[in-house]
Amino acid sequence: MKKALVPMMMAEVAKAQNASEIIKVKIEEPPLLGFITRELLVKIIIGLFLLYLIIVIIRYLRRKRAERAAALISERERTEQLKAEKAKLERMIEGAKKSYYKRELSEEEAKKLMFEYRQRILEIDGELKEELKGG
Repeated sequence: MKKALVPMMMAEVAKAQNASEIIKVKIEEPPLLGFITRELLVKIIIGLFLLYLIIVIIRYLRRKRAERAAALISERERTEQLKAEKAKLERMIEGAKKSYYKRELSEEEAKKLMFEYRQRILEIDGELKEELKGG
C-alpha cells in the first residue's frame, strides 16, 4: 500500500511544480487576548526586547563616558600634584643652599640633600612627560 502512495505523491508534487500559480491560503487565527493576535504579540515582544537592548547600550555608554571623565580628572589632579611636589623640592633646594651659606649645614650635608632633591625632581619630570604622552 505504501508503494502505491509514493507514485501518487510524486505525481502530485510534479503537478504542483508544473502549476503556473500556487494559491496561498492564509488561515486567520482567533485573537489571543481580545484584539491581540499572535503576530501582533510577537511584534510587541520583539519591540520590547529592542527597547531593552537600547536602554542597556545607553547605560553602558554613559558609564564609560563617566569613567573616562573621572580618569581625565584624576590625571589632571596627578599632574597638579607632581607640579606642586616639584615646586616644593625646588624651594627645599633653595633652603638647603641658604642653610649652607649660613653655615648651618656642612658641605657634605648640603650636597647630599641637594642631590636627593634633584634626583626626585628628575623622577617627577619623567612622570610628567609620561602623563603628557599618555594624555
